Amino acid sequence: MKIRKLLSNIKHRLLHKKEQWDIVEVNGKSIKCLKNSYRKTKDSDDDWFNDLSKNSTVIFDIGCNIGYTALLGLTNENVKKILLVDPNPEALFIAHKNLIENNLIGKTSTFVSFVSDTNDNEIDFYTIGHGAAGSIYKSHAETAASLNSFIKVKTVTLDFLSSYFDLAPDFVKIDVEGAEFQVLGGAKETVLKNKPKILVEMHSNKELSMFENTNNVLKWCQEIDYDAWYLTNKELLTTPETVKKRGKCHFLLLPKGHLFPSYLN
Repeated sequence: MKIRKLLSNIKHRLLHKKEQWDIVEVNGKSIKCLKNSYRKTKDSDDDWFNDLSKNSTVIFDIGCNIGYTALLGLTNENVKKILLVDPNPEALFIAHKNLIENNLIGKTSTFVSFVSDTNDNEIDFYTIGHGAAGSIYKSHAETAASLNSFIKVKTVTLDFLSSYFDLAPDFVKIDVEGAEFQVLGGAKETVLKNKPKILVEMHSNKELSMFENTNNVLKWCQEIDYDAWYLTNKELLTTPETVKKRGKCHFLLLPKGHLFPSYLN
C-alpha cells in the first residue's frame, strides 16, 4: 500500500508540475515562452531567418524542433502562415504550447514526419526527448545513438505537404541535421512552381562529408535552375571546395539570376 501511495504521489506531482515561463522580447513584442525554449543569445542564422521572414508571407519550417524560429517568424506581421514540420512529437508539443500561449497558433499548421525525398517510408530517428540534435544519422546524434534512443517515423515529401495543406511557400527553412539534400529531392515540384527562397543549414557527419553534401545540393540547384549562396561570405557558391572543411554552414538558395538580398546582414 505504501508503494502504491508513493507512486500515486509521484504521478500527481508530474501531472501538476508547475511550468516555468520566461518573458522575452522578439521583434519588439513581449512573448511568453517556456523556460529554455527560446535562445536569448541569437546566432547569425537567427538573424538571417528573421530578415527573410520579414520579406515572406508563407513559410515552411522543415525541422522546426521546439518552434524557436516559428516565434521569430510569426512576430512579423507580414507572415500569414507557417507550416511546422518535425519528426519529434515531444518537440512539437513544446512549440504548440508557446504558440497557444501567445495566440499565434491560428497562423500555423503542423505535421509530424521526417521530410525526405519519398513518402511513407519508415525510418529510425535518433533523439532523446525534445533534444535539438535529433537525426537519422547515428554519428550526428551520438548520445541518442549510444543509448539506442530512437523513434520510428514516416517520411513525407515537401511536395506532398504543399499539396496537402494547399500552401504555396515563398520561404522554406531546412534544418534536418545532415539530410538536407533528401528534403530538396522531394521539393522540386513546389520549388519550380513557387520559386521560394530556401535557407539551408548544412551539416557534415561521419556518414556524409560536407563536400559530398554540398556537391549534392549544387547538382540539385543545376537541375532546378537555382543558385546557391554561401551566407557567411555572401558569395555565389560554385564548388564544394569552398566549404569542405566546415562542420556546419548556411546556404541561401535562390532562382538563378536573382541578386543576393540587400536586407541580409
